[in-house]
Amino acid sequence: MNHKEIEQTILNDPEQNLGLTITHQQFVDGIKANKLFYTFVGEPYQILTGGKKLAFNFLVIMYTAGPLVLVTFFAFHFSNWWLLFGILFSYLGSVSGAWKYHIPVYLMLYFIGEAIWGHWHFKDYDDFFFICMFWGYFWFRYADEHQNIFAKHDLLDNAEIYDRAIRNKKLIVLKVKSDDDYLEELKGLQKNI
Repeated sequence: MNHKEIEQTILNDPEQNLGLTITHQQFVDGIKANKLFYTFVGEPYQILTGGKKLAFNFLVIMYTAGPLVLVTFFAFHFSNWWLLFGILFSYLGSVSGAWKYHIPVYLMLYFIGEAIWGHWHFKDYDDFFFICMFWGYFWFRYADEHQNIFAKHDLLDNAEIYDRAIRNKKLIVLKVKSDDDYLEELKGLQKNI
């Protein structure tokens, strides 16, 4: 069974996907008591509304359109059109924000050392490109983290959003196993050995 098939099984099975059988208030109480776990099908920004959606869109603009404006400004200001490659570095930083290994964080160690020894200058290509890469990385990670925070707040605060997410199969709600449940499973496994 692949990931998509498992996801569909859970979405359509009321015994596994508690979201199909519980009310919004039961969901809120379960999340606050750490008795329920939820995950999104697709991206959490799809359920955002109002000010949270506006704030998330602003964060996305910071890593998508921000480099186009700011890097172009600095290239013009310093009369150095080679700095326009900073746009590519910024987008590389945004892409690396989704990777397991976060390149800009590792590069930061090098540039901290460079700053300590007094070799850091904003006009140097490597320093400028690092700042561009870190810009893209930072804003991507910030937006990614906040889409989850905003979606959680919308789900907990608004029953209509919760109902719509369940109805459109954008949310899976599962029961968190207690320590007793794990002990019972272990006893069952020991009997089978």
